[in-house]
Amino acid sequence: MYCLDYCTERGIRGQMKKIRMKKSVFVTTILATSLVFGSVGAYSATGLQKITAQLNHDIQFKLNGSAWTPRNTDGSRITPITYNGTTYLPARAIADAVGTEVGWNGSTKTISIGEGSTGGSTGAVSGSQSGTSAGSSAGSSASPSTGTAPAGTSKNKGSLSDPIAIGTSYTYTDTYSYKPEVNGSYGATYTITLNKVASLSADGFKKLGLTSPDNFDEVDYKLVTLTMKISNAWFKAGSEETDMYLSMFRPSIWGTRAVDNSSSVIGVQDYGFDGSLSSNNSDQTVGVKVAPGQKKSYEVTGKAIVGVPKGQQSVLAFRKTTPDLEYEESFIYYSLK
Repeated sequence: MYCLDYCTERGIRGQMKKIRMKKSVFVTTILATSLVFGSVGAYSATGLQKITAQLNHDIQFKLNGSAWTPRNTDGSRITPITYNGTTYLPARAIADAVGTEVGWNGSTKTISIGEGSTGGSTGAVSGSQSGTSAGSSAGSSASPSTGTAPAGTSKNKGSLSDPIAIGTSYTYTDTYSYKPEVNGSYGATYTITLNKVASLSADGFKKLGLTSPDNFDEVDYKLVTLTMKISNAWFKAGSEETDMYLSMFRPSIWGTRAVDNSSSVIGVQDYGFDGSLSSNNSDQTVGVKVAPGQKKSYEVTGKAIVGVPKGQQSVLAFRKTTPDLEYEESFIYYSLK
């Protein structure tokens, strides 16, 4: 498990960058989840002890005998941390690679690994953000999932003022090439459809087998159903990256944002319950490699839980990974109503 600052202040392309807040609302259930699963913009000191640790770049990983690099869900590389002679590894990345779910129970402060794992909730963070790193990896020719009717192409721009309508699809091509001579480069064409949006109550969380969050006074929760098509995924090797895994090739869900741009909820819960996006994705992608020169595709449909600023009209936000995009230009927005 990583020290807090490493997880919460991770900036563009993995650099450390403080997140500047106009206004902050802290939600306890997102804190420990961020240590294993992602990044957030604000945190509380309760129960935490600040430490000094070292990034250990000498550690190498092998998965089923082949070189492997752990990465965040946004595609950025994760480096193990050494503290007081003990090395701490990225639990979520390793669990994804071997097909095991990891969950967080906010009420008991328990991390669960394996079958029956349940997750926590997303948390509210309001204001403007400097951004987290974006990135995806490679895909494979797994069989497309079924059960969702083909969506029509959206006529919306995907901007904050003109979000993609529910039930329509938006297609874009995305690449990632930070230090390609070392890390390699990769890209794909993505088609995303937001099929359905439903309100999620405290009882709804319990029916999913999840602990109900305690911040309904600050956040409204939605259960969204998404279809993601990844087409023509490719990878070009670098000196340290010789292949990629299909599980890395998935669009990055950033969170939600109020349409007046006054507040946001960063993070998403897409694992730990039946029909979740991550679980359905893992069924097709775990252990599947993409070698240089290959082009592969797959499709997945699944559900995710998102929080939206209480009482505010908001949109679901994805982020592109293409280098050199301005921060605001990297977002794609989907209407939630």
